[in-house]
Amino acid sequence: DEGTALALLGSSGTPGVYLLGAAGRAQQLWQYENSAGWLSSDPNAGFVLAEPPTAGGLAAFTWLRNDGTGLQIFAQPYHALQGVAGDAYGGLWWIETPQANLDQWQLWHYDPATAAIALRVQATAAMFGGAEDGKQRTPLLLAVQLQTPGDVSNVVLFVDTYDSATQQPYTGFYRLAVQSGEGGIAQVSDGPLLLLEEGQYRGPLAVSPDLTRLAYFVYDAA
Repeated sequence: DEGTALALLGSSGTPGVYLLGAAGRAQQLWQYENSAGWLSSDPNAGFVLAEPPTAGGLAAFTWLRNDGTGLQIFAQPYHALQGVAGDAYGGLWWIETPQANLDQWQLWHYDPATAAIALRVQATAAMFGGAEDGKQRTPLLLAVQLQTPGDVSNVVLFVDTYDSATQQPYTGFYRLAVQSGEGGIAQVSDGPLLLLEEGQYRGPLAVSPDLTRLAYFVYDAA
């Protein structure tokens, strides 16, 4: 808006996404969503719009592309979305977890070239340790990096984690590589590598557009 737009505003408690202008007025852009953000640093990648969970245990998000087209994806019934990332060419990646207290997480991928959704990884919190401190670390997806542009067979994930047993957030920030073989079945080929330990940080966390830096709040319990 010719330099007059300052920020996108939303609330986790109530739906609605607003555009805040320099004049101090907020204009509503979307009615039912509660957050919006660029999918990646490529402006052609468009927006990802998230909605609060609806009655019946349904969770959904919308990919609004710059050409005016959109795509709405629903999680499995009674599953929660734990982050969406991707780009215009490699597609969408997101993590789903059961709303029941089950130790499981799943990495899903939408490929725009084939218009197909595939389950890439299914694992438990044991992947991120927890044997020593008893934490059930479950990942929240922040960013995805393709090792080769357009090639979704080898990707790097950046994830925050939380203790899904106690709902304690910020239990460690990790990097892990996921490699897909024939048939689209994937496995974690490298990591998880711990980048930030529990107790060192607080959110919200944000990865820079070039995926080389991380912004977060430093935390000191004392």
